[in-house]
Amino acid sequence: RSINIAFEAILQRARAERGCGGGGRSSRAVGGGGVASSAAAGGRVRVLTGNPHLAVERAERRFGFELVRLYDCGTLDTRRLAVEIRDPRVVAVYSQTLSYTDGISDDLEAILAIVEAENERRSGVGLPLVTLVNDSCLAFCVLVHNDGRGGRGCLRLLDLAGARCTTPLIVTLDAHKHLGVDKGVSSCVGSPGTLSHLAGSVRVGAQPTKGMLVRALADLLLVGVDGYTRIYRELAEQMRRVEAAVEAAGGAGVGRGAAGSGISQTHRTHLGRISEVSRNLSGTLLGGVSPCATSARP
Repeated sequence: RSINIAFEAILQRARAERGCGGGGRSSRAVGGGGVASSAAAGGRVRVLTGNPHLAVERAERRFGFELVRLYDCGTLDTRRLAVEIRDPRVVAVYSQTLSYTDGISDDLEAILAIVEAENERRSGVGLPLVTLVNDSCLAFCVLVHNDGRGGRGCLRLLDLAGARCTTPLIVTLDAHKHLGVDKGVSSCVGSPGTLSHLAGSVRVGAQPTKGMLVRALADLLLVGVDGYTRIYRELAEQMRRVEAAVEAAGGAGVGRGAAGSGISQTHRTHLGRISEVSRNLSGTLLGGVSPCATSARP
């Protein structure tokens, strides 16, 4: 629901500022060196992304905007982004702190710099600004381990942006199986002026029950921020032990996502030997884990 709310807010803002919103069904992929054309029918707004959550494709069909994929092995290609974002019909860029299916994280710092530079240009000529959406779904552990402190990288968009940022920001987080709520509590946080366009609008979808909210709040208060931080640091340590066991079993080519992602990959031929190392360790076969892995098969 948080992704839908984010796009609803963006499109409401587009209608208010441009007198347009959706208006059709079409998506384009720009990968492997191509640059998308800006010759589509007028009036339709565009959202730029890499290899997004399926909910983004559903939102495209539901709301009628044009989704333009600019991917490089699954991540949002910043080189192409810097070109495509100058199209005046672009209203948003969708980025991911963690793509949970393959452990990919977009380069948020580079993406923010590109969007901010474009918005400073647009501000100078009176054009509507581009909203940067950051999906942090299932990324609690990544957020703990990539806080920008002690030489660590930062995958927290609001921390990266700071107080002087011109760019409208929206961060979405669906806390699946976290905070004591099995199906999650959708959260959508925006910088000033981003979500206010939804004031008075009817929200579509089931609201969480009072019991679910009470349980989530109780978990957060009883476990606490320090408690959750400790839990996720312990989880990352367990992942390091798993990776060490995989490598000890001959699992060359162990691929890792961002710190705390909980995603590791190794070659299929080693799964049998890995099972000999630990009966509690299991794996699943991955086919193409990104659009660039065209030769991979399950």
